[in-house]
Amino acid sequence: MELERGAGIWVYYILCDVVLTPVVEESIDRGIFQRSLQDRLPRPISIVCVAAISAFLHQHFWVSFPIQLLLGTVYAYRKNSLSASIACHAGANIANLVFFSKLV
Repeated sequence: MELERGAGIWVYYILCDVVLTPVVEESIDRGIFQRSLQDRLPRPISIVCVAAISAFLHQHFWVSFPIQLLLGTVYAYRKNSLSASIACHAGANIANLVFFSKLV
């Protein structure tokens, strides 16, 4: 089923891109992988490793990689705060929807 332009599609994108995706991705990427690597490797190396893997799983690696580095840094230096990295991820997705969406 294809959504038409209007309020329905915005609700769908906000629910998926601004709520669900940041929570799921950050819980897995930072909450599981980065926390696990931080116990074994120096913090900067764990940030770069997880950022590279996360960026590889996105459509455009070189666009995603700096954002993933930022999210990993926020997580690590905010004392492993998932809420901080989730908020930043949601903010990046909101910016992406506003500035690059074909919905507007």
